[in-house]
Formats: sequence, C-alpha cells, structure tokens
Amino acid sequence: MIADKQEKGEVTRMVRQNCTDVEYESGFGADYVAGGHVVERKRWAELPDRMYKNENSLYMQLERLKTAAEDLDREPVLLLEGPMAGTFGHTGVDTAALQKYVAGAFKMGVSVMTTLDEEHTSAVLESLDTPSANPDVSAVRDPAKIPEGERPRYVLEGLDGVGPSTARDLLKYFGTVENVLTATADDLQEVSGVGPTTAEKIRSSATEEYGA
Repeated sequence: MIADKQEKGEVTRMVRQNCTDVEYESGFGADYVAGGHVVERKRWAELPDRMYKNENSLYMQLERLKTAAEDLDREPVLLLEGPMAGTFGHTGVDTAALQKYVAGAFKMGVSVMTTLDEEHTSAVLESLDTPSANPDVSAVRDPAKIPEGERPRYVLEGLDGVGPSTARDLLKYFGTVENVLTATADDLQEVSGVGPTTAEKIRSSATEEYGA
C-alpha cells in the first residue's frame, strides 16, 4: 500500500494498522495505490465545492488520477466516503445534480466505489491491497516547485553543455533567456566558461527542429 503523506483523518491510522506494508509518498497524483488500483478518496460532503472550482475541480483531480494510473499500469478508482443525503443541503446543490456530476467519472474511465465511513474505507483499501507489491511512484510524482525567479536558469540548464554555473553566468551577461538564445556564437563566448564548443551547442539547441 502506498498512501499520500497529506491524507488526514482517522483513516490514515486504520490503514497503517490494518495493512501489511504501508509506504508514504507525496505528489503521485492520488491518495492511495492499493494492489492493482490507484485511488482518489473524497467525502460526499466535499463534492459540491469541487463542482465550482476550476483549477482543483473533481474532474481535474480525476485527470491526474488517470494519468498516474496509466503510468503505473493500474486501474483508476474514485472512492466516495460517508453519507450522501443531508450533508450538503446548505450548498444549494441537489442530489440529482450531484449524481449527474459524479457520473462524469464513468465517462472518463474512472470506476467509482462508495464506503460508509473511514473504518469502511480502511477495510476496502485493505481488501484491495497486495502485500509487497508496492510500485515505484517516483516517476509519476509532481515535479518539484521551481523557486521564484529561478525559472530562466532551469530553462537554460536544459541546453546541451549548460550546467547551473554556466546558466547563471549567461543570464548575468545577457539578462534574459531570449537574449541568450538569439546571441551569436561569438557573443556567447564573451561569457566566462563558454568556449567555441559550448557556444555551438547552445546555437544548435536554439535552432534545432523538434524531433530532429
């Protein structure tokens, strides 16, 4: 079993207690990997709010879930926990609208399971789990957030022959990534540490066609 480090509530304790082998990871696109399934857990009461958010709507989360499931060669599952009726009347979303919204998960190719409470969720996850079959989720983790102001350096580090130090020196000299990529080979060699070979590599990278 692999569980998201950000998962909260009593269910995390129950999963740790009931499942044979639990690893905690973050940023892999779901809440759990259990056996042949990648699971996104949501409480029914959360859904009305998820219907009106753009960047973090349920459908956006399910897209991430599907991508993680495809990369790990497992089945994507949306697990809905708790009672549906009476928990979101204050939102103005009626049951029919919510059911129609959840039906969209099926159209996306995501299976839907329901559980009564956290204890039931833990039991379902335990039944899905396959001991000693935890996949490597490092390949599907979200990329580390790039520090503010450092994006230009990371862009240049993607060029052949350019490391962190050279990228910094290029940006100090030219100011922007655009200026670096449009500079001539002779101009590039004005930067300390950039010789003819590195300058030519930068020029080739700037003009190379995609897929070439």
